Amino acid sequence: MRPFELTGGKKAGDIIGVLTLILMMVAGVLLAYRNYVRGKGDRQGAFRLAAAVFAVEMGLFLCAAHFVPALVTVFLFILAVSGALFMSGFMWVLYLALEPYVRRRWPQTIISWSRLTAGRVRDPLVGRDLLSGMLLGMAWILVFQVGILFLMRAGARPEFSRTEYLLGVRETAAAWLGNGVGSILGTLIFFFVLVLLRVLVRNRWLAAVLFVVINTAPKLLASDYPAIETPIWLIIYAIAAVAVVRFGLIVLATATFMTNVLLNLPCTLNFSDWYITSSIWVLLSFVALVAWGFYTSLGGKKLWKDELFE
Repeated sequence: MRPFELTGGKKAGDIIGVLTLILMMVAGVLLAYRNYVRGKGDRQGAFRLAAAVFAVEMGLFLCAAHFVPALVTVFLFILAVSGALFMSGFMWVLYLALEPYVRRRWPQTIISWSRLTAGRVRDPLVGRDLLSGMLLGMAWILVFQVGILFLMRAGARPEFSRTEYLLGVRETAAAWLGNGVGSILGTLIFFFVLVLLRVLVRNRWLAAVLFVVINTAPKLLASDYPAIETPIWLIIYAIAAVAVVRFGLIVLATATFMTNVLLNLPCTLNFSDWYITSSIWVLLSFVALVAWGFYTSLGGKKLWKDELFE
């Protein structure tokens, strides 16, 4: 097989993925328009999300771009603004399409998210969900790492999909920001697919099963080791389905973000390696997130009572 030749299974997986994305975009636009016309949905929350995504996308451009006094820099800036506007608009559409239904059916999943978009970053519920997302991310990473060990023993080649972490702190910051936007988008897509399935089959648990099957099938069709990867992806998406309906947006987005970053982060104990600074920066960022989540989850209460030391 040629290096970039696609097998029949991989082509089928790509086709399923593309068709699912197109269907989701069309359905999202229709639902968002319907909610907008009827005056439903958290428009302020959708706008704040879109504005935050636009700002992060532009920050990503500033971190990743190399500026030179030439006309090409202007064109790159225009492309960056265009991409940021598209991404923020897509987020706005998905959120406005989802929010009324989720608020009616699964209100517990967006309580902390609504408080976060309202600017209440120190809310104890936000901190609790941030910590829960970190724990879920650690569980995902453990499942992936166990699967990688079995794949390596079966003869699979090691994969490292992100090289930005090897290029310096600025490129690392760009990858970090990009994963943040991708995690929010992935979470909204998960919610959207599950909502559509729930509407179609009228049963929460059947919708969750179909959600796992639909997300797992393209992965297995493109896999060279389906016997090993089948339980891995079933566990991953089963946990995602439970996280979507039980815990909510912040938990799933945090877990996705943590998993995507740490699974692609080069780690070493040799402090003379050129990429060690970037690796330490990323790890410290997660330590800071854990500390912030723990601090805010206490809600101003003391961790230990004064009587404990008397």
